[in-house]
Amino acid sequence: MRKQLALLPFLACSISMAWADDNANCANLSNSADQSIIACTRVILGNARATWAYIIRGVAHLNKDDNDRAIADFSKAIEMDPGRGAAYSSRAVAYVNKGNIDQAIADYTKAIELNWKIAITYSNRAAAFALKGDYDHAIADANKALQIDPKLADAYNSRGVAYEKKGDVNQAIADYRRAVANDPDDQDSADALKRLGASP
Repeated sequence: MRKQLALLPFLACSISMAWADDNANCANLSNSADQSIIACTRVILGNARATWAYIIRGVAHLNKDDNDRAIADFSKAIEMDPGRGAAYSSRAVAYVNKGNIDQAIADYTKAIELNWKIAITYSNRAAAFALKGDYDHAIADANKALQIDPKLADAYNSRGVAYEKKGDVNQAIADYRRAVANDPDDQDSADALKRLGASP
């Protein structure tokens, strides 16, 4: 009995260290998707109210193209804390991947209501509007994103797509060029310029 009691402080310390490791590994964005899923699942098993762990695990599922599991994790985070804009905007990405554009736009809209200062959320909603064929709203959202962050390549690309679909090729080319200028790795915009016969 004494031996068992003597082990309790050691076991408590070990559990505490393992818990800290799981938290750190779950939050470590340089981990692989599989590592994040394992660590975040352990965090959730230890604390079912760890909203942030559901969001990070959801992102890991997104990175594995497992949109249904991602949606489930983001939805759980939203259920526990409806004020988490990151959960809405991340769930929207999964809905876009599944082709549910209306639900994605609804989630981006909610994320914007919670925090209107995040440029990428407007840019992503612009891309969703463009996918839906609502090019005027896409342009308006891209403009809003660029007011917040004038160098956001994604917003120039989203606006370029909308202008191209509307038939304003010159404006589209100008936006694709701005996208590439701000992000030389923006392959979508570079491909669009090539398709339109324009130089970067």
